[in-house]
Amino acid sequence: MKDKAIFFIAAATAMILSSCDLLDIGNPFGSPRTVRTGGNTRDSGSSARADTACYLAAVRFEDGYDWQKDERWGTADYDVILYKDGEAVLTVSSSSGVCSPDPDLVHIVDGHLLTERADNSSTVIALDGKEILRFEGREVLKGIVFDGDDILTLSHLRSGAGFTFRRNGTVLMEKSDAEVFGDIGDPSYGETGALYMDDGAVSFCYTAAGGKSKTYCSVRDGVETPENLTYGRTAVDMKVIGGQVILAYTQSGLYTSDDWRIFAGPDGYWFAGNTARGGERCAMVLCPYRSSDVIRICTGEAAVYFADGIAEAIDGNAGVYEDGELLWTPGGHGLLTTRACAAWKGTRLNVAASDPESDMVRLWNGSEESSLEIHGYACTLAFRVSPAS
Repeated sequence: MKDKAIFFIAAATAMILSSCDLLDIGNPFGSPRTVRTGGNTRDSGSSARADTACYLAAVRFEDGYDWQKDERWGTADYDVILYKDGEAVLTVSSSSGVCSPDPDLVHIVDGHLLTERADNSSTVIALDGKEILRFEGREVLKGIVFDGDDILTLSHLRSGAGFTFRRNGTVLMEKSDAEVFGDIGDPSYGETGALYMDDGAVSFCYTAAGGKSKTYCSVRDGVETPENLTYGRTAVDMKVIGGQVILAYTQSGLYTSDDWRIFAGPDGYWFAGNTARGGERCAMVLCPYRSSDVIRICTGEAAVYFADGIAEAIDGNAGVYEDGELLWTPGGHGLLTTRACAAWKGTRLNVAASDPESDMVRLWNGSEESSLEIHGYACTLAFRVSPAS
């Protein structure tokens, strides 16, 4: 597909797990590990509530249209569909003018379909197919928070420059030389992306050019607070967690990574990313203030997911790994179109891998595979406890 920011991870051709030895460190998460037996079950850990619903958003094209070549990009008809527990519950057509076939512009927030689209001069945000916000400029959402009757957004120009923080479309803060940490679809940031609630405060963090070095700032309810970094160090992620500003530097203990992401976890916070060891890349998680707490998940480049003390990774072929073990692969031509196509349900990582050769989205729930016939691709996967009827 042309000009689509589809998430492809460069993976090692041969996944030789023994070349990146797993550390035998006993109990790495400081609490009873949830473990797999036979690669399919867990004998400890929490389970999701029975009334938890599975939501999947996908783009479907008309039968016969080759969406991989996408020769009619911008003019081909398509639908954005929201599925709940495998059943289509909402369809938004391309003729509505409030959606895009770009999988990075299709989201699920609290069980609702959130779409964005830019025309020649403005950006449109829609919820369940109905326009809720429009503002000038061709921009892309980095984060969104619904706070009572207010809609707070964080976005940047499609050129990638700067950011704008708005309430109900009105500009609250604008920076032309800054970069926001986080994104919608980033596994470490949750459904609302780079804009989130922390202890009741709308929060985000950014970095900007300033003199001889970059400046780093946290923002809580519109109040900016600069953070002092050790001279010469570079932060690759920054979050406010429980009112505390956490910075992930490229160098953390013995390990270096340019894509560390901060996850809240048991006994504090954790860093997850891809790092080199012995000349080979490894996907891993570590606790930055306990040097013994390190888990290497797999060799090669992979997207890392962490929750409830469990770390898993997904490689470029949509293969799912934990503790050096390949748990599942969709086979064929399965791919993860965005990082938001994987989500935790309790202690199990669920995955929606698109298979263009078979017109199927293959679904992995942590123990079993199922499929959904879609002439198109998955965009995002989410879980939500169903409200009482």
